[in-house]
Amino acid sequence: MVCLEHDTFRICNFENAVQLTPNIPEVDLPIEECSTVYGAPRVLDFLKDDTATATLVYNPYKEDVFSLGLTFLQLALMLHNHNLKAARRDYKTLLKTIRELEGKYSNNLICLLMLMLKWDSNKRPDFLQLEQLYRDLMRMRKCDTLL
Repeated sequence: MVCLEHDTFRICNFENAVQLTPNIPEVDLPIEECSTVYGAPRVLDFLKDDTATATLVYNPYKEDVFSLGLTFLQLALMLHNHNLKAARRDYKTLLKTIRELEGKYSNNLICLLMLMLKWDSNKRPDFLQLEQLYRDLMRMRKCDTLL
């Protein structure tokens, strides 16, 4: 369930869920619409491109990690959707917003969000990699080597 506006919710549909394999690391983007608040940069850029005729080939799990990271950020800062949309307009603004968590939450959470919200999806972990990074974070004092 995703909150679109105050008191307005949408049930998420997993009808197009797929399993990726080492031989098939990406799939076509089969969606007709995407929330502009929670969508990953690569997906939104594709959807905004009026000249795009082919389907986008992408790793949906890496894009979903970005969306989940935005959800965590929104919850941590208690942002309204309009403020979240403004906070994620570019990578520099997004990093500044994440830094607002310093002193309020653990450095591990901030580091995890920085990993989840990497602008370049090729540098962003999928869920399995994120789980391992989380385990690594719990054993480290500083996360600089992971970023």
